[in-house]
Amino acid sequence: MKYFSLLLLAASAFAQAPRKLTLQEAEALAVQQHPQIAGAQLQTQAAGQVIRETRSAYYPQLSASATAVGAVDNSRIAAGFLNAPNVLNRAAAGVSLQQLVTDFGRTSHLVESSKLHEHSQESSPFTSRASLLREAHRA
Repeated sequence: MKYFSLLLLAASAFAQAPRKLTLQEAEALAVQQHPQIAGAQLQTQAAGQVIRETRSAYYPQLSASATAVGAVDNSRIAAGFLNAPNVLNRAAAGVSLQQLVTDFGRTSHLVESSKLHEHSQESSPFTSRASLLREAHRA
């Protein structure tokens, strides 16, 4: 018990007084370190990338595929089913190019909607910052 009370006295001697912050320091610290503000900025950037994604329907889409089968010697079963008597090695490849010709304005309306959504997201960091500063003033 004597050591415990001695430890408490030593701990209180080395304890520091809490640092007092001014209102400006508290605001700056809150704005700098709060994840809500960073999240709102990232959401705004993501909304800007949705515009690019939506606009991609205007451009042609190119896709390619390749497949090959290697036959085992003296085998009539290939790829899980009974095959023709002459099992051969095979390879195939293909390329596809698609271009949207008529969409009757759908893509342009989607792009415009994405732009409006990004414009509405631009105010999100400011409202988050204002809400955070209000909470700092209350605290």
